[in-house]
Amino acid sequence: QNIINMNTSAQRAAQDITQKHCLNTRSYVQLHAVARTIADLKDRDIMTGEDIIEAHKIMGRDRDVFNRPAVRVDETLRRILQ
Repeated sequence: QNIINMNTSAQRAAQDITQKHCLNTRSYVQLHAVARTIADLKDRDIMTGEDIIEAHKIMGRDRDVFNRPAVRVDETLRRILQ
């Protein structure tokens, strides 16, 4: 068990989501908070990858246009509007 109570699967999922969606620190903290709430509701002390993925889905990370650098916003908007 580590200091933030995430198993290896959760750490990997959080890292993958953060890199794939270019999450900033605030978004990462929000992802972590939602996943922690999910784990709490399931009466688990340690967050799992399943909790992180479920949090990601709940937060609708494809709307993260506002977390991306300006250069990538046009690309993201085109993908959303297709």
